[in-house]
Amino acid sequence: MADLQHGQLRLGVGAERINPPLGVPLPLAYSGGGAPVAVEGRHDDCWARALLLEQGATRLALVSVDLCTMRDDQYGEIVARISARCRIPADHIMIACTHNHSNAPLLEPFDAPPSPWQETLNDLIVSAVYQAGQCLAPVARIRYATAKYGNVAYNRRVVLPDVVCMLIGAEPNWEAIVERLSGTLGATWQQLGLARDSVAPHGVVDNRLRLLVFEGAENATLASIVSAACHPVTHSFADRHTGADYPGFLVRLAERGLGGKGLFLQGCSGDVRTRYREPTYEEVERVSGQFGSAVLEAAGKLAAIGGSNVIGVAKQEVELPLKPYESRARQRIRLAELAQTLGEMAQTPAQDSKEIRERWAIYQERAFLRYQLKWGDLETRHADLARARVRVVLQAIQLGGVLLLTSPAEVFAETGRQLAAWAREQGWQDSIVSSCTNGYINYIPPRAEAERGGFEPSCTMLAPGACEAMVAALKNLARPAPA
Repeated sequence: MADLQHGQLRLGVGAERINPPLGVPLPLAYSGGGAPVAVEGRHDDCWARALLLEQGATRLALVSVDLCTMRDDQYGEIVARISARCRIPADHIMIACTHNHSNAPLLEPFDAPPSPWQETLNDLIVSAVYQAGQCLAPVARIRYATAKYGNVAYNRRVVLPDVVCMLIGAEPNWEAIVERLSGTLGATWQQLGLARDSVAPHGVVDNRLRLLVFEGAENATLASIVSAACHPVTHSFADRHTGADYPGFLVRLAERGLGGKGLFLQGCSGDVRTRYREPTYEEVERVSGQFGSAVLEAAGKLAAIGGSNVIGVAKQEVELPLKPYESRARQRIRLAELAQTLGEMAQTPAQDSKEIRERWAIYQERAFLRYQLKWGDLETRHADLARARVRVVLQAIQLGGVLLLTSPAEVFAETGRQLAAWAREQGWQDSIVSSCTNGYINYIPPRAEAERGGFEPSCTMLAPGACEAMVAALKNLARPAPA
């Protein structure tokens, strides 16, 4: 870990509301697709929150934004402005999206014109960091705790004998989801290896909520970091009103219970969603309350951590392998061919497992092309396409004895658990992984999951093996652990 400067640690906080004005169009791809529609109201505030840490000559900005995603070019522009205005090296700036699906994303469709609201957002994010730099206070100690939340999150990837079904939606509709898949593939439930009373989510979930608190004089809380690993999709802009979903609730709860300002970091939730009954704001509050009980439990267990209140940061650009990529014109032709083929196949019942697998392969290729045509921006990355590799930004940040790792991808829960176990073996007290951070590169499934297929491996532009390359790079960045 580079750039360690011992001495008095100081911290400042800043925040700006980032509620889009009424009438701003929001793409609905995050909640089922469709044409852009306009914002009609607001349930609760969305924020850009910033912590600025200073120790000796080291300055570090941690920013959390209540957005779903942020394009790489937008991230680069904001970092450059923060660096110039706040005297922070670009390598020492982290910008994380909470992955909230109920606010304007900074990842617009590939061929959409830039939204005027994006420039306003840039200004507000920079302002939050500038505010934080104007009110630095000494940090007396850092405290940390974890607590498990209950059955509020589930792994949506269900591996069947021949396909991987994604259970996405409200709980009572899981059987309807499988019914649609059955119809698309022309396969019976029996052929898919399912009984009608056996559809249930299973798989890895990281259900440990992390809570890290910076305290000043007389044990007063200056700021807190809350992290959980679960998609904030309970509401998903269903009634065209914006909100921060459960991450906003958790930050407000931490601020009320502990004092100071808080920010939320999205954990390894690439394959994990909330259990909800219907996409309403009332349901957001109910689901958030289940996460909130873990915040209260963790707050009661906070203990000082090692590391002598030392901060440090290392940042690296890493190249990850890409899938083969064709022009958008060719993609449209291929998509039409696949849609016709799949439609014709579905008219005839599948005869055996081999035929189901063939249809599933077509289904997955169609999903990838549909995603790329709507959201992919690789067409502009000519150098990346020529090398079949894409550059991503990774960071390893020391906060006392706790290791914070970042990835622009939607990391799977299994990967998060593995990194946490590795960090503890290396002498770190614990680790926090912040997904959807410093740009965005879609899902990054472990190789075994990539080979199984399903929604996430179908949609990602990354080739199998990308996850393992990212993990290796993060481990290298994080050495050495604190003494």
